[in-house]
Amino acid sequence: LSGKERRALPRWKKTEDLDTIFPVEQLQRNENLQQIASLTPLEVWFRVFTDEMIDHITFQSNLYAHRECNNRAFT
Repeated sequence: LSGKERRALPRWKKTEDLDTIFPVEQLQRNENLQQIASLTPLEVWFRVFTDEMIDHITFQSNLYAHRECNNRAFT
């Protein structure tokens, strides 16, 4: 493999624990399956993933990109 192809392969390593944990007990089950079945995939997405969760995923993804790509200007 060339150098570029070698860099593209993932390297897994243990890192710090997540700073936010979303316990299963706190999930609200206020909809029954029939209601969910009538939703589009996008509507289900918006009911499952809150804005706070998306912000957290974005923040953590940017931290990873800065650290792994060594590109401080990455946005």
